[in-house]
Amino acid sequence: MKVTFKGLLNGNMLKIIAAVFMVADHIGVSFAYLIGHEWYIVCRSLGRIAMPLFAFFIAEGCRYTRDRKKYFLMIFLLGLICNAAFYVVMNDVYFCILTTFSLSILLIYCYDEFLSALKSDEKAFSKLISAGYAAAKFALIVILALFIADLTKRTDGTFDYGLPGVFLPLLCYPIKNRWLRLIPFAAGITWSVLSSPFPSPIPYFAFIAVIFVALYNGERGKLNLKYFFYIFYPAHILVIEGIYLLLNI
Repeated sequence: MKVTFKGLLNGNMLKIIAAVFMVADHIGVSFAYLIGHEWYIVCRSLGRIAMPLFAFFIAEGCRYTRDRKKYFLMIFLLGLICNAAFYVVMNDVYFCILTTFSLSILLIYCYDEFLSALKSDEKAFSKLISAGYAAAKFALIVILALFIADLTKRTDGTFDYGLPGVFLPLLCYPIKNRWLRLIPFAAGITWSVLSSPFPSPIPYFAFIAVIFVALYNGERGKLNLKYFFYIFYPAHILVIEGIYLLLNI
């Protein structure tokens, strides 16, 4: 008798876990002077687990969304608002993780367009043109990501997780097998860890995300919390920064 292991965690559970780690990370950033060095290290280390989990669900979102245009616009526009707010409040060139993931989504769409062109029933020349067009758009998005990375480097700004963060959802996307997809996922995390500005061992906590994804059962969960997570990112930053300002009045 064949025994299969069904994951213990649904999508909602994993996103909540990722959100908790993200909050811990941002508390470490904002309240380092209050919590002390040791707790700062703990918060920032736990925070490294969040991004790979959210990157995985960006890939899942692209796979299962019914409206790809709406999915992209929701994340892109929310990221644009957050970037503008960071600039106004901190006078800092800051491209938040939602901008990073917006580029990820576009890469995934181009990847799908490229494969669809190759599998189409068009004549060979037309197929080649369509595939070339998709590949060209893919290249332009990578160039845009490189431009943003260079811009933030020259202006002492921030591009959350940079090129590794842009590519991680794409690496999660093509393979549907729950075990095999852990290989490119772990490879993408390795790229991110090796590119991280944090001193060792903080970046290596990101590999814990592989364990959580291995426990994912492929189900969303009973509640539809999609819009909650869209709102949660800017909302929790506002709350943390509001508390920080109150403590420093």
